[in-house]
Amino acid sequence: FHLLSSTFAYSKLLYDDLIRCDKITEFTDYIYSKYKEEYLAITTEELPETLLASVGYKLYECNTREEMDRFRKYYRKDEELCSFAVDRLKTHHVFFIVKDNVDEIKRENYLNPQREDEYSTSVLSIQFTRGLYNHISIKSRYNHSVTNPDSTYFNNLENIVPGLTKSFERKYHLNIMGVYDDNFHLFGYVRARNGLYYKYNYKLNNNYYCPNNIIIDNGYVIDYFMEKEKYLVIDYFIIDLVNKKVFLYDDEIIDSFIDDLDNIVKIEIYNDKDNMEKYIYITKLENCIMICVNKYNQIIRYHNEYINKIGNCFLMHNDSVKEISLPSVRKIGKYFLCYNRVLKRIYAPNLRDIGDNSLILNHGIEELELYNLKDKEFIKRRKKVKYGK
Repeated sequence: FHLLSSTFAYSKLLYDDLIRCDKITEFTDYIYSKYKEEYLAITTEELPETLLASVGYKLYECNTREEMDRFRKYYRKDEELCSFAVDRLKTHHVFFIVKDNVDEIKRENYLNPQREDEYSTSVLSIQFTRGLYNHISIKSRYNHSVTNPDSTYFNNLENIVPGLTKSFERKYHLNIMGVYDDNFHLFGYVRARNGLYYKYNYKLNNNYYCPNNIIIDNGYVIDYFMEKEKYLVIDYFIIDLVNKKVFLYDDEIIDSFIDDLDNIVKIEIYNDKDNMEKYIYITKLENCIMICVNKYNQIIRYHNEYINKIGNCFLMHNDSVKEISLPSVRKIGKYFLCYNRVLKRIYAPNLRDIGDNSLILNHGIEELELYNLKDKEFIKRRKKVKYGK
């Protein structure tokens, strides 16, 4: 945990992002690069099978599932390796080593299993990940009847017989002891000056706006807004829950989203745990505005009942809003949601005029309720084309 938490800022989203970006192997290599283990290996010209024979083992390489299945007989039914149940050969190079006197070593004689006892080490599966770096796992015959069964002999071949590491590397062209590249790149993450990687939603003017109310300003972590009972950072805006204000962290950004968010009377937040969304209700004397954000604190829905005019650059940089409802608006300025590609529904029945470069990247809107819009071409260009009946 210390290694992980000293490399990545705490986040419940890292796992999902690694899967989504297909970065498992690179992540594994990066973590190994941070693990400074002294791993001394003796160089020898002996072959692996020769070295293993000197300590009473026979070596077997498996290239098919049928070859792997031949070793099931050595395991008690409830202690079979999970490697037998999956296609492990797709992801690993698989070997077994079996003691010459394996038939004399009986499970019933070992009532208090130990990971490195004679029964455990009488049949070992040695597995290496495929790829540029071949991480090793040495699996106990007891499997999960002992603690950390996949780290028998501490995953160090030298503990079986000195010289075995280099011998395996040479014969099977493995990279067991290679120096890992500690440069790691994951889309949507930035490394701050404190050495931690942070997930971010937006990069604007060299500022990164992250989940968990973090802002990274020119590499420095800004944690002024970490108290979630006082602040909420959504997109690139800050909601001050105590003083009832909504403002931009960077005053060089122009965005009319905040123009109608003054004179606030009350701010309420409701959590939809099932969908991992937050509903933010901002009440003014004459209006109530609803903003919905996803688990990343990105705005995904917006409803403003009474506003009748929207200025330039409204949510200009937002790329996450899917629904927007503006029942009273009559005029929208330029650059309205101009970088947004995911909007699916816009409800503005009284809208008459919309400025240049508005929704310019969006051509897949499913519902446009713009009955009074003068520019009919705007609707045609942005409405999703439906083929068939």
